[in-house]
Amino acid sequence: MTTDVIDYKKLVGQRIRALRHSAHLSQEDLSERCGIYRTYLSRIESGYANPTGNPTDFH
Repeated sequence: MTTDVIDYKKLVGQRIRALRHSAHLSQEDLSERCGIYRTYLSRIESGYANPTGNPTDFH
């Protein structure tokens, strides 16, 4: 029996990246607007970070 595992972090990251691109925003621009570090946004878009909002990632 094969089960498909959905990687929600990756799906959310891909959607955020697509929306950011459609708005013609850089990661720097979006991260500033959201009040998070650019590196955190990058990790979210790559599917490595959970976009729940760790307080240490905010500036």
